[in-house]
Amino acid sequence: MICISHNGKVREVFYSGDYRQLYREGNYTTFDVVRLRYGLAMYVDDEGLCKTGWENRVNWKAIYLRLNEWISRQKDIAWDALNACPPFIVGDVCILATNDEGEAVEPDAFQRKFIYDSLGEGVA
Repeated sequence: MICISHNGKVREVFYSGDYRQLYREGNYTTFDVVRLRYGLAMYVDDEGLCKTGWENRVNWKAIYLRLNEWISRQKDIAWDALNACPPFIVGDVCILATNDEGEAVEPDAFQRKFIYDSLGEGVA
């Protein structure tokens, strides 16, 4: 599992297969899933924008990954609607892949490389 903190630190943690690990690693009590390219899923703090001091915890790397996916399907995006609901992601995030059965699994080498290359980071 790839974790990105709101301060930009990227790290990898072995995913045990227990969804409760997402709460600990992501530092949230409830999460939402943001779909990314190549079968990746980013788990984000569902209450991030509601927390006091949210403006100091904007996760710019996570936002970049989200927008990167949107660009891949820009004809499907209602761009004018974004003014009412900007694509902010606040707080720490965890990224996993989804297998053919819809289960959350570790990203494979290609998926990991995509994330690290997109963020300008070396593959861990």
